[in-house]
Amino acid sequence: EGIEEGLERGLEQGLEQGLEQGLEQGLEQGLEQGLEQGLKQGLDQGLEQGLEQGKHDEKTAIAIGMIKENIPVELIMKVTKLNKKTIEQLIN
Repeated sequence: EGIEEGLERGLEQGLEQGLEQGLEQGLEQGLEQGLEQGLKQGLDQGLEQGLEQGKHDEKTAIAIGMIKENIPVELIMKVTKLNKKTIEQLIN
């Protein structure tokens, strides 16, 4: 009976320690993967937004140049793909 109790106690302790270690490792790996994935998504989104803003800024600069040359708003709209309201705001 002493051997059985010792085996049972050893098994319980082994399982408990194994679960603790497994949870710690799983949590650590999960956090690392989550952080890595979040950083990648953030960088991708930032790059995309930056490119879109750059395109918009370029269109705005072209429109301003065309406005200075007294080119009609309708033509500026066709060339830059900016809407009439945005062009009118640049004029004023």
